[in-house]
Amino acid sequence: MDVRFWCVNEQQPGPRYREHLVRQWPRYADWYFAEAQGVRPPATICQQAVARDMPELVPWLNRLQAFLPEQHEKLTAFLSLYRPPAFLTGCSQVALGPRGAPEHGTHLIRNYDYSPDRFEATVMRTHWLQPVLCVTDCIWGALDGINGAGLAVSLAFGGGDQVDDGFGIPVVVRYLLETCHNVAEAVAATARLPSHMNYNLTFADTTGATQTLYVGAGSRPPRRAPRPLATNHQDGLHRRPYHQAVASYEREMFLANRLRDPRERAADMTRHFLGPPLYHRRYREGFGTLYTAAYHCEAGSLTLHWPGGNKTLSVEGIDNETFTIRLDPL
Repeated sequence: MDVRFWCVNEQQPGPRYREHLVRQWPRYADWYFAEAQGVRPPATICQQAVARDMPELVPWLNRLQAFLPEQHEKLTAFLSLYRPPAFLTGCSQVALGPRGAPEHGTHLIRNYDYSPDRFEATVMRTHWLQPVLCVTDCIWGALDGINGAGLAVSLAFGGGDQVDDGFGIPVVVRYLLETCHNVAEAVAATARLPSHMNYNLTFADTTGATQTLYVGAGSRPPRRAPRPLATNHQDGLHRRPYHQAVASYEREMFLANRLRDPRERAADMTRHFLGPPLYHRRYREGFGTLYTAAYHCEAGSLTLHWPGGNKTLSVEGIDNETFTIRLDPL
């Protein structure tokens, strides 16, 4: 199963971003506005929500809308990700501080588990409010990323089926990467942003700070996790068939054990993410590992890993190129 990745380096939204938007928009429009998803809020309400909670993003929302003027209303509603349909992902993630020696640096490592058919497969480097290198989702949102200040952020579905008033988490991650410079700022910003479902956010920065937040649906205050790691549940949630199907508790226990070992370094942890119980190959069921991302905060770098290969990219700049990786389904 081959997946073609796109690398896009464009400081301000221009022709390359427009190509990205045009390439992704048809399938998103079909999903987001499908009758089965219910009636989405009108564009005016969505734009007002962004202006109220994430005003720094409004100029960029306006610029992206202009790329498809004939789709203005729908595109505005979609890009806001305000009260979107429910969507679930897998994911495992962990942040490691310097581990006893400053030269080791701080790292955030994660697996993104999802269906290849719904994956943008795009790594984008922009410079809007500050330099950001991220794996994109929902056209301008981010699954994970790092900014010029060395703050790294990643998301994982937090379990539960409640859908509430709030934003889809990819646009929240984009906002954090654009406006925050360290873990403390990102934690504070997350606390005032409503999420439409439960999600787990993991942070790391150049000071060695690491943190995972359990973000609840709606405006409930996020809770600090006991360790800087997350899979697909939160404390207080009962075990459900979903958690068992994706081995969420088993993956969490594995990561917690690895994190307790003072000898564990980022390279060791990355290797663990490429094997069981963290790496999944059930692509035809919509739950396969599409990439392993290893962020090095001090270096401002992202290394994407797959069994048998890797690619390192920098927040300082990347080449506009494509490359193909091969996934091996069960």
